[in-house]
Amino acid sequence: MYGAHMTGAPIARPLFFSFPQDTKTYDINEQFLLGRGIMISPALKPGEVKADVYFPKGRWFNLFDYAQTVHEDNGAYSTLDAPKDTINVHLNGGNIIPMQQEALTTELARKSGFELLVAFGEERNASGHLFLDDGESVEMVGDGNDWSLISFGSDVVEGSEIKISSKVMNGGDGFGKDLVVEKVVFLGLDFDLEVRGVSINENYSDVKVEYEKKGYFGVLRIQGLKQLIGEEFLIKVEIK
Repeated sequence: MYGAHMTGAPIARPLFFSFPQDTKTYDINEQFLLGRGIMISPALKPGEVKADVYFPKGRWFNLFDYAQTVHEDNGAYSTLDAPKDTINVHLNGGNIIPMQQEALTTELARKSGFELLVAFGEERNASGHLFLDDGESVEMVGDGNDWSLISFGSDVVEGSEIKISSKVMNGGDGFGKDLVVEKVVFLGLDFDLEVRGVSINENYSDVKVEYEKKGYFGVLRIQGLKQLIGEEFLIKVEIK
C-alpha cells in the first residue's frame, strides 16, 4: 500500500508489471500479482479441479506449505491441482513478506507478532518492506512518528551464514514500536546445511531452529524470537 501511494503502482497488478521482458505475460488475464512478488492463480471456470498456471522465469514457492516449488529457467506453464477449498498462491524468489497471525478482528490481528517469510532467488538474496500506521488516519504518510517504514534484507554465504537485517526508515518510536518479530522462515536453500548457532545483534540467542527439505529446496525456521520491529536488528544463522 505504501508503494502504491508513493508511486501510483496498483496493489493488484498484471504479471507484466513485474516481468515486462516476458512477452507471454502480456496476454495473461486469469492470474495476477499482489505487490511485486505474490502471484494468485485461481481456477475460474465451473467444475475446474486443475489450473494451467504460467510461471515467469525464477523460483516460485507455494505460500501455504512451501513444498510445491517451481524453478523455471524460462517462463513455462504448469498444471496444478485446484480443489474447491484452495487457491494457488506462490511467492517469487527474492522477496521478503512480513505476515501476522489471523484473528477474529482486524484490531487483534494487527497486534499479533510478525513472521518474516524470506524466499531466496538464484542469487541467494531477498528484500522487502513493512509499512505500519494506525489504520484510521486519512493522511497515509503524515509528519512525525505516526507511521513506520521498515526495510528488510537477507542473503546467504554457503557454508558460513544466513543473515537477515532490518533498517527503520521512519517512525521507529512511533506506531508499531511494541510489535515483535516472533519467527523467520527461509525458503529456497539449495544446499544441505547444519546450524551451529543463532545470534541477534552479535549476541548468541537460545531460539528454536528447525531445518527440513521440501522438494528440491530446504526450509529453515527460526522460532521463539522476541525482536522489537521498531528496533533495527541483525540476525545471523551460523551454518556448516
